[in-house]
Amino acid sequence: MHTLLRRPFVTTTAALVMATTACGSTVSVFNGGGEGGEGASTSSGVGGQGPGVGGGSVNPPPPCPPPDAIVAGELCDPGPLEICPADLPFCPPGSGQATCQNGVWIVDGPDCNPPPPLPCESYLDATSCEADFACRWLVPGCTEPQPAFPEEGCFPKTPCVIGPPDPCGGGSTCTQVIVDPCWNAGCDACYAETTICVLDDSDV
Repeated sequence: MHTLLRRPFVTTTAALVMATTACGSTVSVFNGGGEGGEGASTSSGVGGQGPGVGGGSVNPPPPCPPPDAIVAGELCDPGPLEICPADLPFCPPGSGQATCQNGVWIVDGPDCNPPPPLPCESYLDATSCEADFACRWLVPGCTEPQPAFPEEGCFPKTPCVIGPPDPCGGGSTCTQVIVDPCWNAGCDACYAETTICVLDDSDV
């Protein structure tokens, strides 16, 4: 008697893959084993964020120079400087606002009035006196026919006008005096008339 032998029925299950592509979904994979093989299941996250990547550190802006070192129109560091305080003519220190634009300083701020001019009498030498357009240095001239003023000095360039009323005030009187017109001109004359405010207790 013959015995019919059959080959064992072998079922090979293909890999079953269920994949969902939505953000944050999970992919499940089942690999069916072959003959005598064992299935393996793996799972991995999709769409999750990986480790953060830093964008680089941001350096602070360079420090502002001292206010008195900033001059409008001069070169400056074109980096991201903040608004810097700057000095302005006749204004309190640091009254201006300076920014570095296109490599040069741009300074904005208030317009401050200049201080009142110094009185001519405050200049003690001819050079300083003559440098002030409002003043003149006078040197006593020939004493005839009337006395010259006591000593050379700095006086307002505009002669006073003999009053009344007297324009001088402060214990002074507008007085005609004799000056040397050639003290710095290289000429020989020594007599010229002008008027200045002279203290009342002087010898003129």
